[in-house]
Amino acid sequence: MSHKDYFLTDRADHDFTNYCWSKNGFTNEEVERVDSLVDPGDFKDGVIFSKNDKLKELDRKTLYKVRKSKVIWIAHNDKSAWLYDKLLGFISTGNKGRWDFTLVGMTESIQYSHYDSNQSHYGYHLDLGNGP
Repeated sequence: MSHKDYFLTDRADHDFTNYCWSKNGFTNEEVERVDSLVDPGDFKDGVIFSKNDKLKELDRKTLYKVRKSKVIWIAHNDKSAWLYDKLLGFISTGNKGRWDFTLVGMTESIQYSHYDSNQSHYGYHLDLGNGP
């Protein structure tokens, strides 16, 4: 598989009706507030996983064809509660308009990714599900 397989080149070939996003979801001030939640010294190289976890064993050169970024996890605490609340608001709105699942909360910490140059990237991918 080539790293080019991860890029969305023809949007007409993909069905986005089952996805949702929020345009202009955060103000500049809120982005700065998110930035203040992380310590730049704690970032680690982002990795990728597959169903069978074989991709996590990739050498850096191969990994960087798919993803080159730094990541940190933002735990839920008093300082980050506003961010979790805001994201849950987006999630609830999208869920109500599409699936109407019964949501009971977030079980994972928020992954914050840092792209520090024009060489940083994360190719097109799905976190869950099947399909291109």
